[in-house]
Amino acid sequence: MRKIVILTAVTSATISALVTVLILLIALPTVVTAQEARLRGSGLTLVGADGGDHIVMEAGPGGSSTIQLHDAADTTRVLISSGSEGGTNAQPNSVAIFSREGRPLAGIGTGPQGQYIVLGDQDGDVRMLLNVDGADQPSIRMMDAAGQVIWSAP
Repeated sequence: MRKIVILTAVTSATISALVTVLILLIALPTVVTAQEARLRGSGLTLVGADGGDHIVMEAGPGGSSTIQLHDAADTTRVLISSGSEGGTNAQPNSVAIFSREGRPLAGIGTGPQGQYIVLGDQDGDVRMLLNVDGADQPSIRMMDAAGQVIWSAP
Protein backbone atom coordinates (compact mmCIF):
# COMPACT_ATOMS: atom_id res chain seq x y z
CA MET A 1 0.00 0.00 0.00
CA ARG A 2 2.80 2.34 0.90
CA LYS A 3 4.53 1.76 -2.46
CA ILE A 4 1.32 2.60 -4.31
CA VAL A 5 1.00 5.93 -2.48
CA ILE A 6 4.63 6.85 -3.23
CA LEU A 7 4.32 5.72 -6.87
CA THR A 8 1.11 7.74 -7.27
CA ALA A 9 2.71 10.87 -5.76
CA VAL A 10 5.83 10.59 -7.95
CA THR A 11 3.74 9.95 -11.09
CA SER A 12 1.45 12.88 -10.32
CA ALA A 13 4.39 15.24 -9.69
CA THR A 14 6.14 14.14 -12.90
CA ILE A 15 3.02 14.59 -15.03
CA SER A 16 2.39 18.00 -13.44
CA ALA A 17 5.95 19.13 -14.16
CA LEU A 18 5.75 17.93 -17.78
CA VAL A 19 2.41 19.70 -18.35
CA THR A 20 3.87 22.91 -16.86
CA VAL A 21 6.91 22.72 -19.16
CA LEU A 22 4.67 22.12 -22.20
CA ILE A 23 2.45 25.07 -21.32
CA LEU A 24 5.48 27.34 -20.90
CA LEU A 25 6.94 26.20 -24.22
CA ILE A 26 3.66 26.88 -26.01
CA ALA A 27 2.84 30.16 -24.23
CA LEU A 28 6.29 31.78 -24.44
CA PRO A 29 7.96 32.69 -27.72
CA THR A 30 10.58 30.27 -28.88
CA VAL A 31 13.22 32.96 -29.40
CA VAL A 32 13.78 35.61 -26.74
CA THR A 33 16.03 38.50 -27.76
CA ALA A 34 18.17 40.43 -25.31
CA GLN A 35 16.59 43.63 -24.03
CA GLU A 36 18.47 46.93 -24.10
CA ALA A 37 19.21 48.48 -20.74
CA ARG A 38 18.10 51.96 -21.86
CA LEU A 39 15.09 53.96 -22.93
CA ARG A 40 14.89 55.50 -26.39
CA GLY A 41 12.83 58.45 -27.48
CA SER A 42 12.96 62.20 -28.00
CA GLY A 43 11.58 62.96 -24.54
CA LEU A 44 10.89 61.55 -21.13
CA THR A 45 8.65 62.92 -18.40
CA LEU A 46 8.79 61.66 -14.82
CA VAL A 47 5.50 62.15 -13.03
CA GLY A 48 5.22 62.47 -9.26
CA ALA A 49 2.67 60.84 -6.99
CA ASP A 50 0.59 64.04 -7.30
CA GLY A 51 0.33 63.56 -11.09
CA GLY A 52 2.52 66.58 -11.87
CA ASP A 53 5.40 66.56 -14.34
CA HIS A 54 8.41 66.84 -12.01
CA ILE A 55 11.26 66.05 -14.41
CA VAL A 56 10.99 66.72 -18.14
CA MET A 57 13.82 65.68 -20.46
CA GLU A 58 13.73 66.52 -24.16
CA ALA A 59 16.07 66.05 -27.10
CA GLY A 60 15.65 68.93 -29.52
CA PRO A 61 16.87 69.80 -33.00
CA GLY A 62 20.51 70.31 -33.87
CA GLY A 63 21.85 68.25 -30.98
CA SER A 64 20.24 70.38 -28.29
CA SER A 65 18.65 68.89 -25.18
CA THR A 66 17.03 70.12 -21.97
CA ILE A 67 16.20 68.85 -18.51
CA GLN A 68 13.61 70.76 -16.49
CA LEU A 69 12.99 70.20 -12.79
CA HIS A 70 9.53 71.37 -11.67
CA ASP A 71 8.10 71.96 -8.22
CA ALA A 72 4.68 70.87 -6.99
CA ALA A 73 3.09 73.97 -8.58
CA ASP A 74 4.53 72.90 -11.97
CA THR A 75 6.94 75.86 -12.00
CA THR A 76 10.33 75.23 -13.60
CA ARG A 77 12.88 75.63 -10.80
CA VAL A 78 15.99 74.34 -12.59
CA LEU A 79 16.67 74.27 -16.33
CA ILE A 80 19.69 72.50 -17.78
CA SER A 81 20.28 73.14 -21.48
CA SER A 82 22.84 71.72 -23.84
CA GLY A 83 23.03 72.53 -27.51
CA SER A 84 25.38 72.85 -30.39
CA GLU A 85 26.76 75.82 -32.25
CA GLY A 86 24.70 74.80 -35.29
CA GLY A 87 21.55 74.17 -33.27
CA THR A 88 18.71 76.52 -32.41
CA ASN A 89 19.71 77.03 -28.77
CA ALA A 90 21.08 80.57 -28.24
CA GLN A 91 23.00 79.48 -25.13
CA PRO A 92 24.44 76.07 -25.99
CA ASN A 93 25.27 75.00 -22.42
CA SER A 94 23.62 76.47 -19.36
CA VAL A 95 22.12 75.81 -15.94
CA ALA A 96 19.48 78.25 -14.70
CA ILE A 97 17.81 78.40 -11.28
CA PHE A 98 14.40 80.04 -10.86
CA SER A 99 12.33 81.27 -7.91
CA ARG A 100 8.97 79.80 -6.91
CA GLU A 101 7.40 82.52 -9.04
CA GLY A 102 9.47 81.50 -12.07
CA ARG A 103 11.86 84.47 -11.98
CA PRO A 104 15.54 83.81 -12.83
CA LEU A 105 17.78 83.83 -9.74
CA ALA A 106 21.09 82.40 -10.96
CA GLY A 107 22.72 80.89 -13.99
CA ILE A 108 25.95 79.57 -15.36
CA GLY A 109 26.74 78.76 -18.92
CA THR A 110 28.59 79.14 -22.16
CA GLY A 111 27.55 80.79 -25.37
CA PRO A 112 28.86 82.51 -28.47
CA GLN A 113 29.98 85.48 -26.35
CA GLY A 114 31.92 83.37 -23.81
CA GLN A 115 31.29 81.91 -20.38
CA TYR A 116 29.20 83.56 -17.68
CA ILE A 117 27.82 83.38 -14.16
CA VAL A 118 24.81 85.56 -13.44
CA LEU A 119 23.08 86.26 -10.11
CA GLY A 120 19.70 87.91 -9.82
CA ASP A 121 17.62 89.34 -7.01
CA GLN A 122 14.23 88.03 -5.84
CA ASP A 123 12.51 90.09 -8.55
CA GLY A 124 14.53 88.33 -11.27
CA ASP A 125 16.66 91.39 -12.10
CA VAL A 126 20.33 90.72 -12.91
CA ARG A 127 22.46 92.12 -10.09
CA MET A 128 25.86 90.53 -10.78
CA LEU A 129 27.47 89.25 -13.96
CA LEU A 130 30.82 87.50 -14.15
CA ASN A 131 31.91 86.96 -17.72
CA VAL A 132 34.84 85.65 -19.74
CA ASP A 133 34.24 86.85 -23.28
CA GLY A 134 35.14 85.20 -26.58
CA ALA A 135 38.59 86.85 -26.46
CA ASP A 136 39.20 85.31 -23.00
CA GLN A 137 38.88 88.70 -21.26
CA PRO A 138 37.27 88.49 -17.79
CA SER A 139 34.88 91.07 -16.42
CA ILE A 140 32.63 91.59 -13.40
CA ARG A 141 29.63 93.91 -13.32
CA MET A 142 27.31 94.72 -10.44
CA MET A 143 23.98 96.38 -11.14
CA ASP A 144 21.34 98.17 -9.10
CA ALA A 145 17.64 97.26 -9.22
CA ALA A 146 17.18 99.43 -12.31
CA GLY A 147 19.91 97.54 -14.18
CA GLN A 148 22.46 100.37 -14.05
CA VAL A 149 26.08 99.30 -13.53
CA ILE A 150 27.22 100.47 -10.09
CA TRP A 151 30.61 98.71 -10.09
CA SER A 152 32.66 96.90 -12.69
CA ALA A 153 36.10 95.47 -13.30
CA PRO A 154 37.90 96.02 -15.57
